[in-house]
Amino acid sequence: MIARYGQLGHSPRPVFDVMLRFATSEDGALHAEKYYNTVSAEFAEARPAFQWGQLVALARVTASEFGHKSAGYEEAKKLLKA
Repeated sequence: MIARYGQLGHSPRPVFDVMLRFATSEDGALHAEKYYNTVSAEFAEARPAFQWGQLVALARVTASEFGHKSAGYEEAKKLLKA
């Protein structure tokens, strides 16, 4: 779905926004956050033909973590009133 979204010429920003939400909430969050930052940097530097491949990879990593909240996530939200 992400690849097709990119092929249609849509902005990558909404995809990054959705991925960031899960990169900070799901199990393995530290790795997910780091990978999100790596993909953001690579996307910005890559030639257009390769940019969306970065986002597809990020979506796959994020999907594999879905449904497993990271330790302390709910407590942090409560403390931050978020």
